[in-house]
Amino acid sequence: MEMQKRLSSCWGSFLACFKKPEPAPSRTPRADMVIVNHLAHLKAPEPGFRRDLNPPVKKAGDNYVAQYDYSARTQEDLSFNAGDTLEALDKSHGDWWFAKALTGVSASRQGYIPANYVAPVESIDAEPWYFPDTTKRQDAEKMLLAGGNEHGAFLIRNCESQTGERSLSAMTNFQVVQKLITGYRMSCPPNCPKVMYDIMTDCWKEEEQDRPTFETLQWKLEDFFDIDMTSYDDASRY
Repeated sequence: MEMQKRLSSCWGSFLACFKKPEPAPSRTPRADMVIVNHLAHLKAPEPGFRRDLNPPVKKAGDNYVAQYDYSARTQEDLSFNAGDTLEALDKSHGDWWFAKALTGVSASRQGYIPANYVAPVESIDAEPWYFPDTTKRQDAEKMLLAGGNEHGAFLIRNCESQTGERSLSAMTNFQVVQKLITGYRMSCPPNCPKVMYDIMTDCWKEEEQDRPTFETLQWKLEDFFDIDMTSYDDASRY
């Protein structure tokens, strides 16, 4: 009897595996959701309505710096001086470009310029310390020893022995000493008062007896800092 109950239970479990699932309960159809547009009652803009817009920014052309002075030879040419900034408007004419002067003697004017007289603004050719036409060291030294150059002056030139390379030429301490013998002295620094520069030049005199003593320097400097610059009058003009 017990064996019969077990067999009946197993048979019931076996049939349950093949039982067809009951259909899911039907859902009540959901009403469509309506989104209220709170701006629908607003009046549409009039046809003449517009927003103020900034004018489109004009794309800048190619800016160049003049390396040499150029005087116009025809009415279509553009005169400029070294250092003037120009905008190349048309470079399709080979060696002659149509440009507009942004600064300098021909500011705001347009005309043709020789292309080999200018260099891109951010290129090494536009730098005042770059001398592409100078390759020999001796020529560079002569330029550095010219009047107006001070200790630390330098220039970049194309290398004489290696094509495509560049060399740095600078005024050495020895060269400075040689220039001092000929009377060279550093020029007055920017914004340096003349009174102070005179004290400096006195200290640079070649003969020791001509230089001021420390005591003299002390009272000169004290007098300098005690000066009321608003009422100062240079005595040398009387």
